[in-house]
Amino acid sequence: MLWRTCRNWLFMVMLLAGLSLAYHIQGGGTLLFLLICCTAIACYGLIILGLKPRNIRIMRTLEAERVTAGDKVTVRIYLEADVPLLLRWLRIEEAASYSQLEHKQLIFTGRSRIYQYNYTIRAVHRGVYAFDTCKVIWGDVFGWFTGSCLIEAPCTLIVHPSLQSGSGHVRSGLTRTWEGQDSHSSYHQTLLGTEVREYVQGDPLRHIHWKSTARSGKLQVRVPEEQSGGQVYLLLDNNIHAYVCKRAEGGSQFSWDAYEKAVSTCADLLRSSYEEGRGAHLTVFNLDRAEDNNKSELQWTALPTTPVGQAKDFEQLDYLAALEPAGTWNDRGRELESQERGSRLYTPSFYGNLAPGSQIYMITGRSTELNKMISEHYSRQHVQVNLYEVIGIGVDRMNSRTDAV
Repeated sequence: MLWRTCRNWLFMVMLLAGLSLAYHIQGGGTLLFLLICCTAIACYGLIILGLKPRNIRIMRTLEAERVTAGDKVTVRIYLEADVPLLLRWLRIEEAASYSQLEHKQLIFTGRSRIYQYNYTIRAVHRGVYAFDTCKVIWGDVFGWFTGSCLIEAPCTLIVHPSLQSGSGHVRSGLTRTWEGQDSHSSYHQTLLGTEVREYVQGDPLRHIHWKSTARSGKLQVRVPEEQSGGQVYLLLDNNIHAYVCKRAEGGSQFSWDAYEKAVSTCADLLRSSYEEGRGAHLTVFNLDRAEDNNKSELQWTALPTTPVGQAKDFEQLDYLAALEPAGTWNDRGRELESQERGSRLYTPSFYGNLAPGSQIYMITGRSTELNKMISEHYSRQHVQVNLYEVIGIGVDRMNSRTDAV
């Protein structure tokens, strides 16, 4: 917009100089008339730029600060400004940071100093959209000479992952079956809890099974079959290489469809645990390869548990809304890099012990050696591990966070 205004002024100056030179050399009524008209237009442009709106105040409100992907959101704009009578229009431009989500609104001004309008964002994708400022543009009737300013109007829209039909359900008992499996996904149950197992720190002493202890030489405990009310642990594989699909023309490519489906499945399991009245631990893991050597380190990102009865605490779902795959994937010039985000997180020990009766739901794009290693580790604790694989469709789909809405 600034370049356009400078270009128009440069053209007007050159036109006035050319007409003045032609009139000085040749004279004539026609050249004089054109010179007077161009001078009047230039003076009008200068007056318009001087009569800019003052005391501008913009308030942006959302119908809902948190929505689910695919829903529509209504945005309300309240504009208050002292607009001179010579200014006949204002244009409000909005854009969310680091995305192509934008909106433009043309307002025809009058004697009023308060203006309001609404617009709707449809089929919004998963992500965190931060609106910081609004750009206010004004100018002459023809739009040749314009001015602009930025007005702060902070607002944040958090879009949670979509609820995929049949993506899964947290089971409240060992005899309950997995509900609504997807034709493009697979579910594997690795191990169910057993009645007698080795003692781990935290087990009640009343559950010690002395006969099994004497027979095996190690302290054994017997956990009742109905004691399945332990914690729910959701492990989301955030390694970018776990969501790679083969292309028809050869080679491999990262699939955003598979990754988005995995995040949506994890969010659906979180909501299911809320409905069951059980606290859920959300943990995201990936392999972090050091630059100085070829060794990889397993990185854990665990969120604080949402207490039972406080389902309105959206911290876990908010984290999933902003989640990006970790690592890089280079294929035909495409490179995806992870971004470090600050959050109230802590790093648990991988070799920790889980409470008896706990259930683990591992969500990934494909079964890897890392997934198998994690499953075997917790299976040795006699903890139920459920592996859920997702398969994406359309590997060429771009990141939904940067798609225009």
